[in-house]
Order: sequence, then structure tokens, then C-alpha cells
Amino acid sequence: GLKITFRQLGAPPTAPYGIVRVSSMVRYLVRAGYAQVVAEKSNDDTMISRLSAGDLIAYFNVKRNIYSHVALLLPNNKIACHTYCRSDEPQCTWDNDWDLGRRSHRWTFLRIVA
Repeated sequence: GLKITFRQLGAPPTAPYGIVRVSSMVRYLVRAGYAQVVAEKSNDDTMISRLSAGDLIAYFNVKRNIYSHVALLLPNNKIACHTYCRSDEPQCTWDNDWDLGRRSHRWTFLRIVA
């Protein structure tokens, strides 16, 4: 139900239409009332128990001071992401448990309410 805007909210002029930066997406979802912040830039992984399948995890890169990735929470604490980043290890079977990037990231958990 999200409207695709033709105003670029990414890195013009190379960004496609829509929202392409994670920070822009997080800000938009919260301000528009589509998502509620459960935890913001946290390293408390117990907060994940407050989420449901369909909610979002936004990874905040501490060194770069930006959101760098977003993932969709699936049932059984699995995630779906748009890259191969969670499965590039030779032993990966696509059903490995995931981590939250504890060494270099904090995360913002978003409960989708729309």
C-alpha cells in the first residue's frame, strides 16, 4: 500500500524513482505512521521478541554513522534481504540463523502498523 513517488529520495541523479536510502525509508515509514520504532540504534537483541513476521530491521553502521541495510523479518526469526550478504559463506544453506552485525552495527526495529 505504499505509494511510489517520482520524487527521488535516494542519490539523484542515479537513483530510480521511490525511496532508495535506508535512512530515508526509515524516516518516511515512521513519519507517515506506517511503522512504529520498537528499538532505535540499539544493541539489545532481546528487543527482537517484540517484533512479528513482516516487521523491519534497519542496520545502523556505527563507523559510517548511517543506516546501511534493511531486512524483513520472516517467521521463525529468519530474514529476507535484497542481497546475497547473508549467504556468501561456503557453508551457507540459505536457512542459517542470522546475526545483527553486532561488531559494527546497531539496529532499529520497526513494527509495521499500516
